[in-house]
Amino acid sequence: MTNGTDGLRAWADFPQHGKILAIAVICFGIWMSTHHDACRRTLTVPVMGLGALILLVSLIGFLGAWKNITILLWVYLMILCLILVAIMVFTVLA
Repeated sequence: MTNGTDGLRAWADFPQHGKILAIAVICFGIWMSTHHDACRRTLTVPVMGLGALILLVSLIGFLGAWKNITILLWVYLMILCLILVAIMVFTVLA
């Protein structure tokens, strides 16, 4: 039988999903670097950088939650807020 905290536990596990997503993005960047197309080659570094950023943010959230380090959780929250603002600005300006 499940209780109401299962959904909360699934959302709390988001940093784990972020690490999986980051590894997939980095692998996609490596795959793009193997092609000789100029467009794909120029996007290789930004895609791999995005994967590294996702991995770093996920690790900060994971370590903060695992070791109960409040400052890492605050840093994780601030980075996620900055990412949200950046997405909104990009959406408005694009």
